Formats: sequence, C-alpha cells, structure tokens
Amino acid sequence: MKFGIQTAPQDVTWEQIRDAWCTADDAGLDSAWNFDHIVPLMIAPDGSIFEAWSLLAGLAVATKRLTIGCMVTCNTFRHPGLLAKMAATIDHMSDGRLIVGLGAGYHEIEHVSYGIPMHSQRERAAMLAESCQVLKGLFTQERFSFDGAHYTIKEAPFSPPPVQLGGPPLLLGGRGEKLTLPLVARYADQWNLSGGAGPEDFVQKHGVLTDLCREIGRDPAEIETNMAFVTVVGHDGARAKERARAIAQYFGLPPEVADAAFLAGEPTEIVERISALEAVGVDHFVNSLVPGTYDDVRLFADTVVSHWR
Repeated sequence: MKFGIQTAPQDVTWEQIRDAWCTADDAGLDSAWNFDHIVPLMIAPDGSIFEAWSLLAGLAVATKRLTIGCMVTCNTFRHPGLLAKMAATIDHMSDGRLIVGLGAGYHEIEHVSYGIPMHSQRERAAMLAESCQVLKGLFTQERFSFDGAHYTIKEAPFSPPPVQLGGPPLLLGGRGEKLTLPLVARYADQWNLSGGAGPEDFVQKHGVLTDLCREIGRDPAEIETNMAFVTVVGHDGARAKERARAIAQYFGLPPEVADAAFLAGEPTEIVERISALEAVGVDHFVNSLVPGTYDDVRLFADTVVSHWR
C-alpha cells in the first residue's frame, strides 16, 4: 500500500501547503497532490484559491522524494500541447517525480465565470481522449502531429523531453462507466476513484474497468488504483469524530455524505478502514487535507502509515 496526501489549494496559505508537503516528504509518504479548480469548491465562490500547476512547480522544488501531481487537472482549462510543455518542465524541476493527473472537468461555475467553454459531457470525454493521445505523443516523439476533432498538432517540436522515459505516468480520475472508465482502460497508468466511494463501490467500478481492459487486450493489473478520503485521526477517537463533523459542517455537507467521504477516529479505526480498502485491491491511499487537518500529517504518518512500514 502506498500513502499520500492531497492539499486543496483553497482557503489556505502557500506556507501551510508547503509545510504539509515537506512534512509528508520527511515522514516517508509516497505522494502529494493538489487539485485543479479556479473557483473554490463547497465554500463561497469568491474565496481564495491558488492555480494548481504554478503551485505544483513551487512544490516540486520544495520537496525531494515524493511523487507529485494534480489530482486531477481540468482538461478544459488548457490546450494539451501547452499542458505537455508544463508537465515536461515540472518533470525536470522535480527530477522525474511528476504524475500527470487528468480529468474531463465538471465544475460549471468556474467555466462560466472565466469564459471557458463547458461543452457537453460527451464532448468533454472526447476532448479528454484526444488530450491523452496528444500528451503521450509529445512525450515520446521529437516531432508530433495529431488531427483530432478538438485538437490539432502539426509537426510540433518537443524538447527537452520529460526526464521519465516515455513521459510521466498518466492518472485519470472518474467513475463513469460509459465515458470515463473506457478511457482509463485505454490510456491510464493510474486511476483515481473518488466521490465518497467505499470498498463495495470500488469492487463494482473496478470490475467494470477490468472487463473494459480485457476487451482491448490489456492487463488491468497495469493500472495502479488510488482512492482519497478526508482523514481525521486522533488518539481520542471521539474528539476526532467531532472534528470531522465540524469540517463537514464547514463545507455544508450532510452527515451521511461526511460519513461516506471521511475517515475519522483513533489510529486503529483508521487502519481498519484502510485495510478494508487494501483487501479489495486499492493500491494507493491518499489523505485529503482540509482546513483543520494540515497539522496532522506527522500524526497520520506515525500512527497510521507506520502500520504498513
């Protein structure tokens, strides 16, 4: 089992994010992630939020050993040719530690506010498929051409190439069985299943992904699986659950949503919940940090991750 953290770059300072990532780096965790939104989620839309990829560049320099990435990049925000150059640059800045997380995009208010075309769900999935092809092509060829319905690349030179041979691994996020999971089967090196899923949901979705992989002759074991939860750990389990309820209230989440999306309790409870995910095939557990939990990274590493190390 691998372990990481995710820091939502909203309602937080640069110093808090940097310190959390450096603590995770020092504590021996495997990965650190941010997310890609330009309007905050679940809080007032005029709240503060940093841009994901420029933040990622700074964090690449601040850390030494973590794999790093954006989980996930909104595909509609950037042309894939530009994203490929950004990714190659940060792969160099991190000495080959980058993972490119990518998703179709969904948050309508940020598209409307910033004048970015939203497109239909089916169109966004088609754009995501083309972006995967463009990224992989540019990462592996000195000159690359692509003539798609949404993107066109004409003999584009690409130098320097990424540090990682073949380019950074590609992580796709999502759960849609008709549009997203077929793209995961075809293009992804890693897959993030989010949305408050538990072990049963993972088994069902992974079963669909397995069938899709076999249909195209791919071994599903090639795709690393990844799940993220807001995790509130404390030596006093009751107090940890109180903190989780306060966080859920801050985000306007009803208790039943918080119970599904959060892990809260004393270390043994958290270990038990993560072990249940590991038992059904989850390879990588990510602790999503939110306001009120940024100082818990060392505690999470020492009391939970240490069970596996």
